[in-house]
Amino acid sequence: MLGPYARLCDIVCFYFPELNPDMTLAEKRRTAQNTANHFFEQYFTPLITQKDEQTGNLSRISPNLAASNTSRVMFFTHCYGSYILESLEDNIAKTMPELNYKEMEIANITKQILAINNNNISEFMGTKDKLLTYLNRVTKKDPRQLARTYPEGSCQKFIQKEQITNDEILLAPLTNSCCSLIVNQLTNENDEHNGGYWSQNKTKIGLLEEKVVSALLQESLLSKTPLQSIPKRLQEAKSHNLLQLDPDTYHDMVTYGQEFADDYQSYREENHYPPSNSTEIPPLIKGGRE
Repeated sequence: MLGPYARLCDIVCFYFPELNPDMTLAEKRRTAQNTANHFFEQYFTPLITQKDEQTGNLSRISPNLAASNTSRVMFFTHCYGSYILESLEDNIAKTMPELNYKEMEIANITKQILAINNNNISEFMGTKDKLLTYLNRVTKKDPRQLARTYPEGSCQKFIQKEQITNDEILLAPLTNSCCSLIVNQLTNENDEHNGGYWSQNKTKIGLLEEKVVSALLQESLLSKTPLQSIPKRLQEAKSHNLLQLDPDTYHDMVTYGQEFADDYQSYREENHYPPSNSTEIPPLIKGGRE
């Protein structure tokens, strides 16, 4: 579909099977950490290190090569799968400075990775900047999201409080590295949590949401520029005719999404939380996506 110019890419999916329905939140976090530890050691570490065959010691590689490697990875999560990705970020944040990667290099390497969270259940969603570049797909009618008790000041609590109509789609930049694509309802069926994004029986706004995500994926596979933000990438997709929305729909998605994000920052301030977008991200260097 994308032709010969698309980069090869590994798509990694994290889904958390609730084999024991009585697992506590802490137990789910521990299980997610164990999964992330194994994945980090077996898969992610080789993307950013080289091994000395005699000593077995690991050392850093060229930052540009590491960025090129990570640009060929995308993550998809569903529900509690976001816990695994959060734990993976903890491993990355601890290990890369130990390998003598500098802050600017770490930003350039990790921000190349697009992570799409479907039905993110985490209480930390949109509360602080992340290492990776995130798109959270949020549907307000998700029964899991509605049933959870989230702390005041959190993004999840704010989404629960806000009214979103059935014909709205919001692209909300909650932090400098994390956007949420928010709709009220995706499907005409009952299972909005497990079936919303995978259903063939989509609402009109559900079909539009799917079109936006598809364009983002295509542009990310084709682009050779650093992946700095979701809005910039979607703007590029629009300029390349990969995102074919009428001008008013695109304008409303971006404009009202920004208003939603601004209201969220005010809500955090009212609840005595620091702004979620307070961390400055260094401008990414060119290259690394070849």
